[in-house]
Parts: sequence; structure tokens; C-alpha cells
Amino acid sequence: MSIKHYRNPDYETLMQANAIADFEALWALDIGWFEEPNQRRGGWSGVSKYEWTAEDGTPFPVFIKRQENHNAKTWQHPIKGVPTFAREMDNILQYQKCDAPTLTPLFFEHRKNEGNDQAILITVSLEGYQSLEEWIEQWRKEGWPDAVQQKNIIGLMAKAIAKLHSFKLQHNCLYPKHIFLKIDDDGIDARFIDLEKTRQKNHVEQVMVRDLGSFYRHLGGIFKRESIYFMQVYTKHLKVNKSQKALWKMMCEGIAAKRK
Repeated sequence: MSIKHYRNPDYETLMQANAIADFEALWALDIGWFEEPNQRRGGWSGVSKYEWTAEDGTPFPVFIKRQENHNAKTWQHPIKGVPTFAREMDNILQYQKCDAPTLTPLFFEHRKNEGNDQAILITVSLEGYQSLEEWIEQWRKEGWPDAVQQKNIIGLMAKAIAKLHSFKLQHNCLYPKHIFLKIDDDGIDARFIDLEKTRQKNHVEQVMVRDLGSFYRHLGGIFKRESIYFMQVYTKHLKVNKSQKALWKMMCEGIAAKRK
């Protein structure tokens, strides 16, 4: 059963100060779209970026996602489905439970209004982060990180993905655009986004092959030389062993099959 309502208790004072009282007020906000609404699944889904005010008076950017009749079918709801944001919210909480890095949720609610499925999801904006896809474009223009920094980036992503997979959670869209990185003088941090399609599987090998295959296929050869180091960190083996070779072979076969 998907969650119906959520308010992050750690941010209750902030939400009250910014008059985040009920669904109706949030639904009526006229703040424009960060991205044009997605018109599909028999409904629509849109994202707005908005600035709340923190207790110290500084801006506190958030993303407000609203949708109507934008549902995905599940085995529990095979006909009408459930709001895609409800599935995303469920998975955000699952990631947090497993200590896998992701978004910080502030508010979620799903309601029926005159026969329409409406949902709102609010998360903290990942200020200072950008997708791995965006980092790669920036590096192509401005120059690549040195060998040590590249190794640190690869190692961090390997650990984050391994954490996710240790709980048999399959992201299902593990593309560079869905891994956000913050790289500055304080270090490197990673967050997974777009969790709508995440599923928990029975076999960890299935999870590994699916996600790692997608990840490397969409990298398009970037970091190819660091792939061995990635697998060493991911599997926690400093030397290449039979299990790593077998996993790598399965992943490459999956990539090849997708390209046919």
C-alpha cells in the first residue's frame, strides 16, 4: 500500500513558517514550472522550484512536484494504478531506511478530488549538486579531473551503488543523469534521484547486472579505464577474482543485448 500522507518532522517548524498548511494551498500555488508538465499516462505531472525562507532569513529552495491522473499500474492496482509520486515517495523512504543516499522529502499527500487522482511531493533542492551527465559535459569543455580525483569519484559512486544493491534494491534507471554529485573543497557526495521505478528483487545478481549494465551503457565509454577499480570497490575485493570477472561478463552481455 502506497503512502497517503507525509510531513517531515525535522522540518515542521520550517513548513509552518512558510505556511505549508494543507494540500489545497499547495495545489493552488501559481509559481510557474521548472520543467514543462509531462502530459502522458492519461494525466499530467509537473515540477516547480520555489524558495521558502529559513529560520535565519536565508533562502531555502525546494522542488514542488504536482500531478493529476498521472498513474502507474502495479500488481496491487492493475487497472487504475497509483500516482507515480506515491511510488517515488515510498522508494525515498525505503532508500532512507537502507541508508542509501537520495533526496530529502518534506511533504507528500495523495487525494481524490472529483474522481481525479492528485498528488504533491516536496523535496529539498539539491543545491550545489549536478548530475553526473552534466559533470561529464563540463569536464569535456573545461578539462577532466586529475587521476586521484577521478578515482575518488568512481570510488564514491561504487560505494553508493553497492549500498543500494546490498538491500537488493534495483534502481531500474541507473543512468548518469540520475546520479547527482556535489564536488567541492569539502569532498564529494552522491545522491540518487528519479526513484519511481525502483524495485526490491529476490536475487542480488539480477539487481547488479541490470543496474550496472544500464550505468556503464549510458556512460558510453567514459571512465572505461577505471572500470576495474569500480568493481574492486563495489565488490570490496582489492584483487580481481572470479566473481568479479563473472559479474563483468554478465554485465557486458547485457549491454551487448540492449544495443542489438
